[in-house]
Amino acid sequence: MILVIDVSNTNSTLGVFDGDKLVANWRLSTLSSRTSDETGMLLRMLFVHSGMDISEIDAVVVSSVVPNVMYSLLSGIRKYLQKEPMVVRAGMKTGINLRMENPKEMGTDR
Repeated sequence: MILVIDVSNTNSTLGVFDGDKLVANWRLSTLSSRTSDETGMLLRMLFVHSGMDISEIDAVVVSSVVPNVMYSLLSGIRKYLQKEPMVVRAGMKTGINLRMENPKEMGTDR
């Protein structure tokens, strides 16, 4: 299973995919004051509440337009999920053709 996280200015949206099927999703407030421990425990509690085993997560992918939450988010994932998250960044080869003058100006959440 893959945990995907989209961090936007107001909310962060999380989804768990088992193959092509979305099996769980949540929406959280994006808070720059949230610590890595709070982030990690919150993630673990979401899985427990949903009756899912967090150890079944094979990978984590993060997209963010809010740089000041990234340290705590990534640290919380590393500490509590024992996964190295893949961060979607401008210029990353995804196989998606962006038809615009300067694709690097587009936010990674798009």
